[in-house]
Amino acid sequence: MGRVSGVGTVSRATAQIGDRLRAIRHQQGLSLHDVEARSGQEFKASVLGAYERGERALSVGRLVHLAELYDVPAGQLLPRSDDAEIVFGWPSRKPERLRSLVASALRFFATCPCRRRPS
Repeated sequence: MGRVSGVGTVSRATAQIGDRLRAIRHQQGLSLHDVEARSGQEFKASVLGAYERGERALSVGRLVHLAELYDVPAGQLLPRSDDAEIVFGWPSRKPERLRSLVASALRFFATCPCRRRPS
């Protein structure tokens, strides 16, 4: 995670999510411009690159939409539970509970009928 400019826990998590986004995109043989086209220009290549470099944080909704574009479970983009103590820096606050709450939120947003659908 040499790309992380700050030492904050949010930037570490953002960088880890970016690493996963890049790895999945590469596994699928896609360029940033391919993903931009696949998303109907919703995700610009420059913004995708910023997500992958950990320079820009994703909202839960956009993370779920990217997971759908890549056809992977949204949870696959999140930091692993064994990284939770390092990522969130809360060893006394039960990081597994935090991960459970995030997973619940992702499931909710993935099934929410009010979610915007591509036209």
